[in-house]
Formats: sequence, structure tokens, C-alpha cells
Amino acid sequence: MSKLFGTDGVRGIANINLTCELAFKIGFACSRELANLGEYIIIGKDNRPSSDMLEAAVTAGMCSAGINVVKLSIIPTSAIPFFIKKVSASGGVMISASHNPPEYNGIKFFNSEGFKLDEKTEVKIEEEIDKIGEVSSRPSGKDIGRVTDRSDLINSYINFLIRLYPLNLEGLKIAIDCANGVTGFIVPKIYKRLGANLYVYNDDKSGENINYMCGSTFPENISNVVRKIKAGVGFAFDGDGDRLIVSDEKGNMLDGEFIMAIIADFLKSEKRLVKDILVTTKMANLGFIKAMNSKGIEVLATDVGDRFVLQEMLKTGATIGGEQSGHIILLDKYTTGDGILTSLALLDVLMNVDKPLSELSKIMEKNPQVLINVEVKDKSKLSNAKHFWKKVKEFERKLNSNGRIYIRPSGTESVIRIMVESTSEKLANSIAKELASLIDF
Repeated sequence: MSKLFGTDGVRGIANINLTCELAFKIGFACSRELANLGEYIIIGKDNRPSSDMLEAAVTAGMCSAGINVVKLSIIPTSAIPFFIKKVSASGGVMISASHNPPEYNGIKFFNSEGFKLDEKTEVKIEEEIDKIGEVSSRPSGKDIGRVTDRSDLINSYINFLIRLYPLNLEGLKIAIDCANGVTGFIVPKIYKRLGANLYVYNDDKSGENINYMCGSTFPENISNVVRKIKAGVGFAFDGDGDRLIVSDEKGNMLDGEFIMAIIADFLKSEKRLVKDILVTTKMANLGFIKAMNSKGIEVLATDVGDRFVLQEMLKTGATIGGEQSGHIILLDKYTTGDGILTSLALLDVLMNVDKPLSELSKIMEKNPQVLINVEVKDKSKLSNAKHFWKKVKEFERKLNSNGRIYIRPSGTESVIRIMVESTSEKLANSIAKELASLIDF
């Protein structure tokens, strides 16, 4: 079997290459790796039309392995670790394709500590899937797993977030773009309890248009709304709620690097930034790194993917890390990236420093950075595309110390991502477009 796991679980077009048959096998194999007979694994889902189908298939696979399943219904991916602890589960599963279009779906896993699985564990699960036909004994009778519906627990997650940040948001006008995903079920309840004057957009509960031209991948929408209604801040989430892009009160878009910079600088001023370090990825803008260094904050860079960011945070003791995409981990508060939690952390800064977000965002200036996504038939051919890499080296010599190039295959789609950074936006655009034109596989 070809490798199933990407940078964030298993993902594909639902009912085409992510089928019920495969989901059943994944549920069975995952259970055998994460739990013992009779233990519990929790499962949540986003509101895509295919999520019910895949939830049922994964659940059947886990019950077939003798594992009990606690169904939580529609929740953010980031709520899974909280519920693992709450019901003393051996692990957790989330059915979601995060920021991907509605036709996609995915299956993500968490261990008993609330962390996403490491690569070694993913390999073991894939090996179990390959051997699934060789399993000679399966539980029967009373040993078959049972399913318990605990969708009533969602309020405990809301209470947990509010306890972490018991803010008084009275008088603050906030606009939110829910990406027609899970945050529409939860975020309005949180902000209203905190007293905010709330304006909610793209909160269709059907999931049929989840992420479609809205949310964190289309942040211009929330910027336009903020300007129109004169909000103090705007938040754009992705479909499963683990990413956040922000608009300041003037409609300027602030990605994950601006958010991290503002929060990290505040924590350092409060002497609460552990070891004065921050973890990000190799996609990080040089302007961001320079700004953090000027504040006495060391920036550590990993491969792209929140899993690698988390691994480095655990290794170094860092308490804040994340990506440009708005996937940010606040490890002193929680074990995974949570867009809702991040929005509360940013609001906490705003409430404490008494400055508008547009002033706080002056902490950094970005170099022009161009990102082009090229759809391909076989992204595995990238490593052997000699003519392409020859041209990359040529452009790297041209940029010298005034920029850089970073190329990688997407971990979730059949796409090659080309990032070019330069002090000249025109040059960055030119190089990125020429490199994109050379990809023909």
C-alpha cells in the first residue's frame, strides 16, 4: 500500500480515494495501535456532508477491534485533546479535512496525551492496515466495542476556554468568519458570554460549502467586513477551527506570524515567554525572524507542518510556535493548535496593552514573499526533476542573501508549493512564475 499519512493525518476526496472501506480499515488498525480491548477512543467530526459517512466507517472499524467509541458529534479538531483527558480515553480521532474544499475529508489521530501521532506510530498503523486480512481472531459477543453518544459534552469545552481567558469584552465590536465550518457552532457562544458585540459571517451549518471562498484561506472577506462595520478586530477561522487569520481595525490582514509576534512580545514583556524562544517553520518570513531577534526572542525553524513545530517545542521547552497559515500552538495552555484559543490569547493582549491592533502589528515588516501552488499528477516526481532543481540553484545564486526559495510537495494535496522571498516583490514574482512553468509532471 502507498503511504497514507500526510503532514496531518489521512486525507483525500471523500468516497473517491478516501472511501468507507479504507476508513473502516484505518479505524480498525488505529484502535489496535492506540488502545487495548475494552478501552475508549473518542471521535469527533466537522460538518461536511461526508463526515457522517466516514465517522460511521471509522467507528465500525474501532468497534470491530473491540474498542469502545465515544461520539462527540461536530466539534473543532482542537477539542479532541480536551475530551481525551475528560473521558480518560486512550486516543482520539477527528474526521475533517481542515482548510480543504468541501469534497475533501480526512482522518486525524491523537494519542492518550492529546498530541498528534508521530511518524513512527503512523507507520505502525499503516503496517496494521496492510496486515488486516491476516488477523486471525477478532472479538465477538460482549467484547465487540460499543458506542456512546456524548455530544452533550461540548459545553464543557466552551467553559474550559473561557476559564483560560476570562476576558471582559464589553464594548468591543468583533467580526468573525466561521468558514461555514465548526466554529459557527461554538465561537458565537464564547464571545457572547464574554460580552462582545459580535457580528457572525459564513456560519452555514450544512457544511456543503465549508471553506468555499471564505474563512482563513480567503481573509480578504473578514478585512472587508471589518472596514464596513467598523469593528475593532476580525477573526477568520478555517473549517475545523484550528487556524486563525486576523484583520486589524483598519482592515489590514495579519497572518500567523503577526499573531505570534504580538503574543510572544507581550509574553516576553510579562516575563512569561519560556527561554525567550519561539518555534516556526522554514517558510517563515525573514522579516518576522528579524523582528523577533530584535526583541531578544530566538526563532527556531522546522520542516513545514504543525507536528514538526510541536516536536521542536517539546524538545526545547518553547511555549509558543506555529505557522504563517495561522496554526498556532500555545503549549503552556494546550497540546495542539486551536484557532479559538489563539483568538482569545490575542484579545488578552489587546485588553492588557490598551492599544489598537494596527499599532501592535507595527512590531514587524515582512519581506515580499510569493507562494504559488502548482497542481500535479504525481508530486513524488519532484525530487528527481533535475532540470527544475538546476534552475532553483541558479535563482538562489541570483538572490544571494537578499532572499530565498523554498519548494515542497503538499502533505495533503497533489500540489507542489513554491515559495520565493526577496526584498523585491517584482523579482520574487518573476522567479516564482518561471519555476512554476517548469513543473510538468
